[in-house]
Amino acid sequence: MLCVRTLRWSFNVFKKQRIPSKLWIQRNFVDPIKKKSSPNRQLTDELNPGLKLYQFQSKSCTGCGAPFQSSAMAEPGFVPMMAPKYIPTPEYIEKLKRQKEPLNPKELKILIDDKKGRTPRIICQRCHFIRNGVSVTAPLKTNRMQFADLKTKTGGMVIAVIDLTNIPGTIITDLQDLVGQKDFIILLNKLDLMPDDFDIEAACKWIKKLPFAANALDVIPYSSESNFGLKPLKKYLSESFKKKENCYLVGYTSVGKSSIMNQMKTILGDNEFLTVSPKSGTTIGLIKIPGENLDLCLTELENHDFNFKDYIAPIEEFSHHSKYSLIDTSGLVCNNHIANIFTHREMKYVRFKSKIIPLDLTRKAKTAFWIGGFCRIEITECKEPMNFRLYLPSPLKTKIHTCSISKIKDLEKQIGYKIHLLSPPIRSSRLKTNPFPRLQFVEKIIHSNESPRTIYILGVGWITVTGPEGAIYRIFTPNGMKVDTIPQNFKKRKSVKDI
Repeated sequence: MLCVRTLRWSFNVFKKQRIPSKLWIQRNFVDPIKKKSSPNRQLTDELNPGLKLYQFQSKSCTGCGAPFQSSAMAEPGFVPMMAPKYIPTPEYIEKLKRQKEPLNPKELKILIDDKKGRTPRIICQRCHFIRNGVSVTAPLKTNRMQFADLKTKTGGMVIAVIDLTNIPGTIITDLQDLVGQKDFIILLNKLDLMPDDFDIEAACKWIKKLPFAANALDVIPYSSESNFGLKPLKKYLSESFKKKENCYLVGYTSVGKSSIMNQMKTILGDNEFLTVSPKSGTTIGLIKIPGENLDLCLTELENHDFNFKDYIAPIEEFSHHSKYSLIDTSGLVCNNHIANIFTHREMKYVRFKSKIIPLDLTRKAKTAFWIGGFCRIEITECKEPMNFRLYLPSPLKTKIHTCSISKIKDLEKQIGYKIHLLSPPIRSSRLKTNPFPRLQFVEKIIHSNESPRTIYILGVGWITVTGPEGAIYRIFTPNGMKVDTIPQNFKKRKSVKDI
């Protein structure tokens, strides 16, 4: 009973982001390995006959890469020493196999894990909370120390991952300064979310013309969900592994690096996936996948023509001491991202979960419209109505409000965030404790038909603008956060057959 109360109290402390005193930790978090006479240890042994205490196989969390520690509950990598994990002994598994009585779900899971060769691994408390939907704080600073060794090492290949839903915001302009003079390819991830009118070939050509992509070996459209682009990626991975060199996944937060690693773990037949969440900064340390095992499985998958229907991973034991690996690095932090404002629970309303369906708006001069309460566009001058095509998550499409520019100040003074059309997707209780930042002017754009304009808003989505020559519109964001605009429209042109 005392153990349950202590765990419940520690959960509430972590949720409120309060760090207990060192004296409290010393009294309550007693290491059962060192203190053999602990009543909690004896009670667990009596309740779980045939189970033995699990020993740490690695020094870091398999979900986020943070080093294990047991002193700071609010920090990544925390594992309570008073709640060890127990695993079944071989004798206990044989006993379950011979048992004639019906098995309970836990016993059945033990037999399934034993048949598939799954070995239990411990994840930190932060990863456990994220996977169960509990809001946690994430570090908003780029860990550049991890690139210090990478820059000095010779050889190896870098995979620069770019998010197609936020192309200009996830381009790594200082890539060679981070990783040094290494061969690299560019992976355009999340292709499965792109709408039907998105021209991926035009996006690849535009990225190849950028200065940072001048020395890139290739630009590959990719999807970790539909396995599109896996064949060309396998080619470059195999070439690097034949040289016995590492491959590094590098990119900004929330571009899908952990999803790519989970895809590779699925190919390996490994069930210990990385922690994935809509909040930025989930992965903290380096996470490795053995290159020898991965190359073998990718070759076997290629023999099946990359069809997972009849594919079985040809590996029984993983090589944990491989000389070359596929390594996932912690993400670079983008300052102009909505994830810096929203919490873990609020981010689920501003993320893409399925294929994007655009929404068309037509607005006249002297009008303005809000998008989800965190962006406002004012059309100050235009001879003819302007057309805006919005590529946004589904929850935000119902939170669009239009009014005259002359009524904006009165509307904000009288109503503010009280109506849901002008409020961002946050709880009403948060407006009292942590008010949402007010919208401030960020950029003025003069429209030109010769250079179509695409506006990327804070990593949430993008807008394509068409209208008369010389039309002027202004953009407002929380605290004036910068938006990315590019003179390019990645929209497929209608062919003669379509017309």
